[in-house]
Amino acid sequence: MRMPKNDREQKWLDCYMEGMDGTNAAKAAGYSEKSAKQSSMQLRERFEEYIYKTNSQRMKGKASLAIECISNLVKTAKQESVRLKAATTLLNYAGYKPVEKQEVLVTQRTEEEIDAALKGLLGDKADAVLGSTKH
Repeated sequence: MRMPKNDREQKWLDCYMEGMDGTNAAKAAGYSEKSAKQSSMQLRERFEEYIYKTNSQRMKGKASLAIECISNLVKTAKQESVRLKAATTLLNYAGYKPVEKQEVLVTQRTEEEIDAALKGLLGDKADAVLGSTKH
């Protein structure tokens, strides 16, 4: 994991991690108006792993708090719509989210293709089955 090489990079990282957008963080760290955007993109790329790990650590303790808050809404919210939305959210996070879209592919086959597939599946018995279905 890459760490800042100098005070200016550290200042950019501090400002960025506190919620400032990259370009404004670069300006606050002392990068010129002209180079702030480009410098910010380079710094974001260089410290991508550090930013990800730091944010993950910050969020670890907050997930259980969020679940507890949503659970309390399910139990205590006065509006039924709020209770329903909270319950749905809990179920979604628990892996009970319903399928939103299902795609069914139907392939049209000729009678000859179907007969050939049946012969492949039924072997010697195919002729007896197919013979009884022909009109």
